[in-house]
Amino acid sequence: MKRFFKKYKPHWKIVLSAALYVFAFPHWDYSFLAWFCLIPWLSHFQNQNKLSEVFIQSIWLSMLITFGGFYWVTYSISQYGNLPVSISLIGLVLFGFICQPTIITYSFIRFIAQKKFLDNKKNKPAFLLCVLLGLSFFYTGFDVSIHKLFKDTLGHAFYKNELLRQVADIGGAGILTFICVFFNEALFLLIDKLKKRTEPSIWPSVKESLPSFGLSVLLIALTLTYGFFRNDFIKNKIKKPIKTVYAGVIQANIGDFDKVASETGSWHAADKILSTYIELSNKSIMTNPQPDFIVWPETAYPTIFGHPDTNRELKRDARIKNFVKKRNIPLLFGGYDTNGKKDFNSLFVLHPSPTANEKNIKKLQIYHKNVLLPFGEYIPGFGEDSIFKSIFPQMGFFGQGPGPEVYSVFTANKSFKVSPIICYEALFPNYIIGGANKGSEIILNITNDSWFGQYGEPYLHFALTVFRSIESRLPQIRSTNTGITALILPSGEIKNKTGVFKKTTVNMSIPITSDIPTLMKSWGDWFGKTSLLLGLAFLTFVFTSRKRQTHKYLKRR
Repeated sequence: MKRFFKKYKPHWKIVLSAALYVFAFPHWDYSFLAWFCLIPWLSHFQNQNKLSEVFIQSIWLSMLITFGGFYWVTYSISQYGNLPVSISLIGLVLFGFICQPTIITYSFIRFIAQKKFLDNKKNKPAFLLCVLLGLSFFYTGFDVSIHKLFKDTLGHAFYKNELLRQVADIGGAGILTFICVFFNEALFLLIDKLKKRTEPSIWPSVKESLPSFGLSVLLIALTLTYGFFRNDFIKNKIKKPIKTVYAGVIQANIGDFDKVASETGSWHAADKILSTYIELSNKSIMTNPQPDFIVWPETAYPTIFGHPDTNRELKRDARIKNFVKKRNIPLLFGGYDTNGKKDFNSLFVLHPSPTANEKNIKKLQIYHKNVLLPFGEYIPGFGEDSIFKSIFPQMGFFGQGPGPEVYSVFTANKSFKVSPIICYEALFPNYIIGGANKGSEIILNITNDSWFGQYGEPYLHFALTVFRSIESRLPQIRSTNTGITALILPSGEIKNKTGVFKKTTVNMSIPITSDIPTLMKSWGDWFGKTSLLLGLAFLTFVFTSRKRQTHKYLKRR
């Protein structure tokens, strides 16, 4: 084993690249590191002649990013699967092989490009520019288009940057990924040319890399300029909303029903959880300004709502209905629903008795989650009758809802439309855009991150969801069981942010603006697939161009 590790150990440049990559993301949030986090990795290609070594080091890079940024997977496997830590660690290692598939794929493409084009001193600056554009588009397109479990990409590191993040309403976080990768590539080309120069003057080396580096700097400048004017425009819209609604959002710090049940018994646990939410809701209602509606997070209601099997469950349902009626306030809460054959992870919109002006509005509206979490809410390729159901009874094997929906919420003196999303659905731009294009005025995001612990995942998941408000230019209420609960404005600004694993109530003032058109709402999540096609087109051009040049040279000979 010692000889194996000595032969195949990670190179220090790979370790450095992984560290810079991890520290650029939450909860470290040193996003400036993203601008050069790939350079140590790229420089390692310079000394490699074997494709096998490139493959081994790319596996290491994926592994190290997984260990540094996704270590919490061990905790979630242990908690959700009720497995020992040793087995969970094996799960983390296996996840490392698939966590960052772009790293592994790009390593092969980049190695070939390095040997065929970038190391060739005869290539003109314009040709090198085409190579770098092809590589950067390919990286971005592959990373955004492939079905990664957590949909993270390098551009998400800039979720806190007020100006850079605004470009996401054009093409999502993928645009920032492309600019960042292209800058890394262009900066490395400049450094490489300066290192390899044979003359005292640096100008010839700078001249070779100037088109690539100059274009990368120009793209950053244009992005910042767009962000400055777009951010100012959006902020003015927020300052003059067409209406303002107030939400009381409850973070009860209850994420694990089984844990509470083991302490008090399942009946008492369900009653205790419901009492906690009602108590905190009453506290929120007494706050000034009084909320127009109350929000409880994903699976807050501990049993199937509206389908009581026992007298106790019937009374529990009645407690919620009586709370809504007595307080005369709509309640939007996460729970479970069933059609008799399948259970659903759901959100319920419960109104007091409708008035004469609201006859067409149902007292109870139910949204069923559509995008289910793999290995948490279903096993890919296996149904409810599979052996996994008996091995892992805690897995939901839930049914799927029809897709993006919009629901009207009526208060005492106003109405508005919300598009619900539940947890994992927040990672998919097109899903949120689907609700926005149906007339939604508020994204209602209910989430339960308690299975992942208090480190790492809650911060990463939150960062990814910030972009959904920018892409759709809609305010987003994020309600969680154990944090992070927050209001995300259409500009991406974060307000009312809570801590993790803290019991609290948050009263939010939500500005609803007139419709703000975005390219993302018109074209959907277009940039990833377009980047992949552009990357392949550029790389095809440089490969065929090189073949034509070689053919002409041989013909002259």
